Amino acid sequence: MASQPIQPLAMPFAEFMKTWWYVPLTIWRETFESFYHPQLFLGCNIQDMDDEYHVLNEVGSYGKQLSRIQKVLDLLIAHLKKDELTDEEQMALEEYRAYTERVAAALAESRGPRPSELTTGYVDRLGKALQARRITDRQEYDRILKKLKLILEREAIA
Repeated sequence: MASQPIQPLAMPFAEFMKTWWYVPLTIWRETFESFYHPQLFLGCNIQDMDDEYHVLNEVGSYGKQLSRIQKVLDLLIAHLKKDELTDEEQMALEEYRAYTERVAAALAESRGPRPSELTTGYVDRLGKALQARRITDRQEYDRILKKLKLILEREAIA
């Protein structure tokens, strides 16, 4: 009597692993979209994982952090004397501007049309959020209030 060949034990994700190609830039968004925070750390700077999560939760996404850096760069660039830049520096500046235009276009496409009118309901929600922020984080509340005052002063001048 011939013996039956032994079937290998089916491992979870065995088929998936046959075709999976790990690259540090692997996008997991669709795979784990039902999770609250789809950040995965595989290999690179794994020792900083706790710090990364803490910064993301307390400060904001990488996109938010980069947009703040971009605002500062835009401010500094606005004060540059263009005639003092070398050709290479001017090219770098043009590349940066093209990049920021692409970012703005991608955001506009992602966000879609937004209501153009400010409603009283929105102002009420903003007021409640400010009250909560004053209690939980007084320094951030002061920064937000300062920025709002600046915007209102600009509107009064216009």
